[in-house]
Amino acid sequence: AEHIRFTRQVAEAALFTGSIAAAPDAEVRAAIRRVQAGLEELGFGPGEINGELTRQTRNAIMAFQRSRQMPETGEIDNALVAELDRAAAAAGPATP
Repeated sequence: AEHIRFTRQVAEAALFTGSIAAAPDAEVRAAIRRVQAGLEELGFGPGEINGELTRQTRNAIMAFQRSRQMPETGEIDNALVAELDRAAAAAGPATP
């Protein structure tokens, strides 16, 4: 879980790479990167962690949702983020 938190912090820090004002969609892209990082850490293969809601990321979201008996929407919402957090906490710290 600590490794996932670190990965998410790194993804958030990547927002600030050269410009003072964040792009209008910066928060959305950061949220997508956090979800991608969580899915990757849990082995769901969302593809490149780039802040884009690609077909591969949507497929990974749906696979995660299926594994947790959630409605398979392929969308990022509060329920998905909360369930990713629970799954990461249950997984425990990642080993290198």
